[in-house]
Amino acid sequence: TRLIDRLETILERQQWLQREIDGLGPVADPASLADLRAHLDSLVFPGFITALPTPVFDDLERYLKALTQRVEKLRADPVRDRDRVARLRPWLERYRHRAGLQAARGDLTEGLQDFRVLLEEYRVSLFAQGLGTRMPVSDRRLEARWQALR
Repeated sequence: TRLIDRLETILERQQWLQREIDGLGPVADPASLADLRAHLDSLVFPGFITALPTPVFDDLERYLKALTQRVEKLRADPVRDRDRVARLRPWLERYRHRAGLQAARGDLTEGLQDFRVLLEEYRVSLFAQGLGTRMPVSDRRLEARWQALR
């Protein structure tokens, strides 16, 4: 029943976030809206329970709380959100490109899954600092981890 309770909380939060994100249209920059939607869709989707890397699933509720805080802060300062999306975008593009190549081969490596976890924590550090991160994260640490993947 613990899993059922968690899933109920996750799905309720997802529905709330979808409604709130849809309502941000007049306020938010299109890049921020696209990133919010893509991020939510990367966390909760059909089959997410088994498809998400275990560390992401374990912290899913915290990541959804971070998204909630981001939505709330975006209303007050859309420029700040847009600027942080610009900092995040290059890392997401690298990750998505590599993940797409690996998925096409049917070989999503553990190293890339670990990088995804670091990206989730980076999002927390950018948009919901008050929640804290599970590990130190910065552009420098992302670059070092990325180089280690090569």
